[in-house]
Amino acid sequence: MAEIFKENLKELSDDFKEILLDDLVTAFQNRINVLIRVQKKRGN
Repeated sequence: MAEIFKENLKELSDDFKEILLDDLVTAFQNRINVLIRVQKKRGN
């Protein structure tokens, strides 16, 4: 994800980059888990 957002992250400090990337990964993982649960409920 850092590579994808490299241009957007360039002005942030390393600490803020780490925080933001951790948040993005966590949000992405949570979204995947929600979609998996929805899919299982639908029987797909």
